[in-house]
Amino acid sequence: MTLLPPPPGSHAPGPSDSSGRPPGPPVPPTGRSPRASWHLGANAVVVLWLALFAAAAAGHHFLPSARRLMAHLLLLGAVSNAIVVWSGHFAASVLRLPEANRGAPAAWRLVCLNAGAAAVIGGMAAGVWPAVLAGGAAVAGAVTAHAVWLVRLMRRALPGRFTMTVRYYVAAACLLPVGAALGVVMARGDLGGGLHARLLTAHELVNLLGWVGLTVAGTLITLWPTMLRTRVADGAERAGRRALPVLLAGLGAAVVAVLAG
Repeated sequence: MTLLPPPPGSHAPGPSDSSGRPPGPPVPPTGRSPRASWHLGANAVVVLWLALFAAAAAGHHFLPSARRLMAHLLLLGAVSNAIVVWSGHFAASVLRLPEANRGAPAAWRLVCLNAGAAAVIGGMAAGVWPAVLAGGAAVAGAVTAHAVWLVRLMRRALPGRFTMTVRYYVAAACLLPVGAALGVVMARGDLGGGLHARLLTAHELVNLLGWVGLTVAGTLITLWPTMLRTRVADGAERAGRRALPVLLAGLGAAVVAVLAG
């Protein structure tokens, strides 16, 4: 008997695997997924800022205002980029909108954030206050746009168990423009020693306890049990919702007390 060739588009039968089923058609190799490409590019920016921080730390004896430079390379550069990228990722995940944290708007927010951070750091190093002002405005605008996007994301999503995590991110993003404004005023100079010290402390409180601290607190409520491969403790969401206004009130009281001396 003569065997006819298989019709176009079909696959010739081959040896069966151990389950007795014939193997399927070969799967062509695929490239990197859009999600992986996005995170690779976004996190490369974080790595770049960390490399600049390491270089500044290695040569700090030869740099003017080295401590201030290193603090801003780490916190304004690396940490702020990581917060914007990963709070967007976690927010989209808990709201079950996984594709929402990528695209042109997210990329432009990161471009604006990094251009502003570079202007702030360069302006401080060169003593050019208008550059610090423009950079601070760009950073504040980028993070404000991030907060607006998070609010819109919550409105699109169905009510969920961990929506309060995104509320922490929104609160943190609303505080960074306040910290940036304090920093810009402080960089203007011509301030009395006491006022400069109070502005510096308020600037650090808002940025560290607000922008960074609230983001970390909101993330740990959901991420920490996931890392430990255990279920979220009963009442954790309710406690998280109740804690947020208390944290904001405590931070506000501390900043007012510092500014008032």
